[in-house]
Amino acid sequence: DVSAAPAEPPTTPLPVGPAMSDSVALSAFRDAAATLLDPAGRPVVLADILVDRCHAQDALRRFLAETDLPFASLLWGRRVIDESHPNHLGTYIAAAGDAAVRERVESAPAIITAGVHFTDLTSGFFTQQLPEARIDLLPHMASVGDQIFAGVEMRDALSVLGKLLRTAERVPSGLVPPVLDAATTDPSGPLTQQQLWAALTAHLRAGDLVFADQGTSFYGMGAQDLPRDVAFLGQPLWASIGYTLPAALGGALAAPEKRTILLIGDGAAQLTIQELGTIIRLGTPMIIVVVNNDGYTVERAIHGPERRYNDIARWNWTALPAALGASPERVTSTRVETRVALEAALDAASPGGLTFIEAVTDRMDIPPLLTAIAAAAASANARKP
Repeated sequence: DVSAAPAEPPTTPLPVGPAMSDSVALSAFRDAAATLLDPAGRPVVLADILVDRCHAQDALRRFLAETDLPFASLLWGRRVIDESHPNHLGTYIAAAGDAAVRERVESAPAIITAGVHFTDLTSGFFTQQLPEARIDLLPHMASVGDQIFAGVEMRDALSVLGKLLRTAERVPSGLVPPVLDAATTDPSGPLTQQQLWAALTAHLRAGDLVFADQGTSFYGMGAQDLPRDVAFLGQPLWASIGYTLPAALGGALAAPEKRTILLIGDGAAQLTIQELGTIIRLGTPMIIVVVNNDGYTVERAIHGPERRYNDIARWNWTALPAALGASPERVTSTRVETRVALEAALDAASPGGLTFIEAVTDRMDIPPLLTAIAAAAASANARKP
């Protein structure tokens, strides 16, 4: 009978406030967390994408500032932490990632995970081995060990943990910030993956939106430390290649005050390239770097370099913007084959226009992180019946 009941339409906008924690559950969570943390020692914090989904990014940063704890993130959640902070350990990818980061995370006396969502491609195919003394903060719930506390919001759980840990003895992280080096090979020689991602990282500035497509783009940039407040976006859950081209358009329209940079492989770009026409039609400012490595290099690494299904049509990429309606006054289209040329093209990018760069690299030049991921993928595939 509900569908037939009379109802008055609202006359004002509906109030939408943040979800509230259950006070009883939050108090029980605090007691359980104190019991676990007191004997365990200083924990490490591991953060991921769901911090952003829960709008708890500010709460996480306050928590890290109050407690001075060392922290890491997963590849998908890099935007929720400050990678320039001296307590940043790096990106945790379990067996596929940096051994020093893995050791610090997995050997910690305790761990607090905030919004962590492991996928095959962000965990080295589920090779994570987190400490048993563990507190997990998820949307609308938290857990301490095997105790689950429903109705606890992430921001409130972080506040509670901050009060428990802020007065504890502070221990220096002992970390040495990594030094990015784009010049370890000839800058006038053929462009390498190492040079490509280091040069792009050096060009980034605070507030940039960086969309990196699945494959060499995502894992090439995934190995770099990014400047503060750079939003790093990709699709390592469903591994949807081509996703980032229309996603970059959406990001640029939603946040026109920010600079949008799209990094995408030639194979992935061929799936959704029609949206370049929309970008041109709307006059959307953007830097687009198409990595031309002659096909699906990520699949060559996993399934073999000579498989024919990893070959694609060889397009004239620099002619493409004009074919889709671009005028030379609004769009710059450039092909680069050296680091020097890439840096010149990035420096010349117009803030109010579209800069389209075709960056040519060797088809089997594979970023080290992608090599590790591909090896884990191949191993996992070999175990399937």
